[in-house]
Amino acid sequence: MVDIVNYTLIIVTCSCFGLIVRFQVAHIQYCRKLTTLVRRTIASKVIAIILADCECSKPKNKYFFSGLTSSELVNTRVANS
Repeated sequence: MVDIVNYTLIIVTCSCFGLIVRFQVAHIQYCRKLTTLVRRTIASKVIAIILADCECSKPKNKYFFSGLTSSELVNTRVANS
């Protein structure tokens, strides 16, 4: 019979492999997108395509990756206004 420790180890192992696979899939999708942008840029001989796509893919909230709490964000926004 399999006990709880073995079940836990199986769950952790499967989760780690799932996480690795997700990162690989995201990396492949990013490389494909970048490849199509480079091909379009080479074909049109204009770099504006890449610049426009980079601008569109930026997060709308400039505090998105700041690590601040919500109250700190409110105080920062009020101070900047």
